[in-house]
Amino acid sequence: MSNLIKSLTLITVLILASSCNNSYKPNNSANNNTNNNNTNNNNPTTKTMYLKVKVKGESNNKAFYKETLMYAKDIDFSINNKTYSYTADFNNGYYLCVDKAGVLRGNYIDTQKYIFDNKIEFDYNSKDNKKVLNGYIWLGYNSILFFRNTINITIPLNTFDEAKYKNIALITITVYPDNSSYTYTFDWFEAINNY
Repeated sequence: MSNLIKSLTLITVLILASSCNNSYKPNNSANNNTNNNNTNNNNPTTKTMYLKVKVKGESNNKAFYKETLMYAKDIDFSINNKTYSYTADFNNGYYLCVDKAGVLRGNYIDTQKYIFDNKIEFDYNSKDNKKVLNGYIWLGYNSILFFRNTINITIPLNTFDEAKYKNIALITITVYPDNSSYTYTFDWFEAINNY
């Protein structure tokens, strides 16, 4: 009987020891922390950023504005297989169609402000230094093509600081219909009001 009690006691001790070891896990916050602001996080997270776009254009041979019609009234901007559309509002002055001397000739356009407010979005990895966006820009009037070009835009994420900036990247695209080309500038990230 005493051997039976010793055996049962030994089995009980082993079961308790085994269950304690299985339930105990060391605190390893550097590897298990899912906080996005943790710079020691070895597991990158997927985040969402938005894009606002300012559109400009310059042409010597093709006019953006002819016979009281805005030829580049409609803007389609496609990024990563999603298309976003914008139509000019002439009454609110979203387009400037005057040349450098102030004459209405239609050689220049300028939306004068960022459009597509928080509609264009893309995902990025928290460990990414940059994000390359691919797509196209289309300008036209009532489905009549005026300008179209594929675009490749690089957003430098290594300078993005969540404490200072909203998750909104600002870019300006300038189109040149005369030679079917474009340029773009990364204007930075939209600042949080405190900065």
